[in-house]
Amino acid sequence: MQPGGGPSPAPPARGGLAAAPPRDGGARARAGAGGGSRAPLPAAVPPCPLTGARLSPRQAAQLLFCDLLLVTRTNLWQQQMSVSQQLSCVYQASALELRGFQQDLSSLRRLAQTFRPAMRRVFLHEATARLMARASPTRTHQLLDRSLRRRGVQGTGEPESHPTPREHAEALLLACCYLPPSFLSAPGQRVGMLAEAARTLEKLGDKRTLHDCQQMIIKLGSGTTVTSG
Repeated sequence: MQPGGGPSPAPPARGGLAAAPPRDGGARARAGAGGGSRAPLPAAVPPCPLTGARLSPRQAAQLLFCDLLLVTRTNLWQQQMSVSQQLSCVYQASALELRGFQQDLSSLRRLAQTFRPAMRRVFLHEATARLMARASPTRTHQLLDRSLRRRGVQGTGEPESHPTPREHAEALLLACCYLPPSFLSAPGQRVGMLAEAARTLEKLGDKRTLHDCQQMIIKLGSGTTVTSG
C-alpha cells in the first residue's frame, strides 16, 4: 500500500522490464481469419487497343506484334499500288510478299482460335491478302462486310460481330480503294463511305490515314478514279 491508502504498483518483471499488456486474443483470431487489412488487389488489365477486350499482357503483346507486322506489310503494298497508279501501270504483289503476308496471317489466326475477338482482325487482313493476290472480289467483299456491319448478329452474342471504329474505317478505305466499281455502283456511295471513314479517323486522331482519305475524296471529286487496278 502506498501512503494515502492507494494500491501498490505491480512489481516489475524479472530483469527490470515492465510486463507487456496482454494482447487481444479476439483480434488475433479475426486477423488470422482474414478480418485484418488485406493487400490491395492488382489493378484491372486495360483493354487491348485493337479488340477492346481484356487480355493478359502476354496475349496483348502477341496480338499487337502480329497485327503490326500485317499492318506494315499492308502499308508497303499500298505505297507500291499508289506509285504504280501514278505511273499508269499495274502493280502485282510478288510471291515473296504474298507468302510473308500469309505466314503472319496464319500466326494471327492461331491466336484467334483461343481469343475470338481477334477474328475481326483476321477477316480484315484476309481481305487484304485477297486484294494483294487479285483473288475473286466476291469473297473479299464478304470479308470486308464483316467489318462494315455495326450491329451484331441477333441472338448470337458473338464478340467478333462488333467491329471497332478503327476496323470499320479500315474496311471502308479498303472497299473504296480496291473493290471493283460494280460492288460500289450507287451514286455517291464511295464518297459517302470515305466521308464516314474520315470522320472516324479524325476522332481517333490518325492524321496520316485521315490525310490519305481526304486525298481520295478530292480525287473522286475531280473525276479521278480511286480504285487501283
